[in-house]
Amino acid sequence: MKHPAPGFDEATHNFPRQRLTSHEFHVFLRIACGQSLSEIAQTLGVTVTTISTHRANTREKMQLPDDALVHYTVLHELIQDDDD
Repeated sequence: MKHPAPGFDEATHNFPRQRLTSHEFHVFLRIACGQSLSEIAQTLGVTVTTISTHRANTREKMQLPDDALVHYTVLHELIQDDDD
């Protein structure tokens, strides 16, 4: 299972993700970790529609399709496998 990298400090990174709101960023990480929209909504206590909106905003702001999110987060060391 993937999860946000320990010690990650989003304030020290300068890349397109800084265009995201805090909520969009957390949804972005959860999507990249493989959680479904309904899992994310349940965990955060919001509707799937809200999560879908955050996902759409993230894709627009970062100009990345969903399948590129994981690559982006691994490249920038935002998530890691439990094995690490």
